[in-house]
Amino acid sequence: MARNSKRNAFTIVELVIVIAVIAILSTVLITTFTGVIESANVSADKQLLSTLNTQLSMHIGKGNDIDTVDDLKTALNTQDINYWEKLDPKSAQYGYHYWYNSEKQEIVLATYEDIKKDAQEKVAHVALARFLGAVSYAPKARAIDEGFEAASPRTINGYYLLDQQGKNANEIADFYAEIEAMGAEDYYSGAIETLNKLKNGSGKNAPLANAIYGVMKAT
Repeated sequence: MARNSKRNAFTIVELVIVIAVIAILSTVLITTFTGVIESANVSADKQLLSTLNTQLSMHIGKGNDIDTVDDLKTALNTQDINYWEKLDPKSAQYGYHYWYNSEKQEIVLATYEDIKKDAQEKVAHVALARFLGAVSYAPKARAIDEGFEAASPRTINGYYLLDQQGKNANEIADFYAEIEAMGAEDYYSGAIETLNKLKNGSGKNAPLANAIYGVMKAT
């Protein structure tokens, strides 16, 4: 009688290969899924951004100036909805934040790297203009710059960070909310502790956290 040579189980080598393939596929799927979520969140934030700038343009078009943070709050607070309270980007965990460009009088959705690059290009343009003898060259002077610069440490590289504390996992907005809620008597000691917690945070907001640390340290 012939012996049945069929196997009913995997060998260890086969199991290892299967596990390795599953692990590779899982990594690819997770990376792809994460990218899809990030893109969806950025897209949603950009849709709100369009609405914000439309509202801003309408407010300025009526002859209103935006020289201070309070002016900006007023511009974004309509009879139907308070857009100021909506400034909690879903893409914050990926490094995207709402900023106010005081020179162009517009709101942008950008990462800290974008803001830093824009500031560096602006410095380069000024240096080039001076080198070419454009003595008359000067950025548009507005009282708004003083108003928003005085709002430090939310002002980074000439951009004012708009993010407000909300339901999204936005450690930057949470940090500012905690700092701004502190009284004068415990501001310095409390700010240092809170700043260290932010600086120790990980993820795509680490460069911005370090920039905030530098601004607050300078003050």
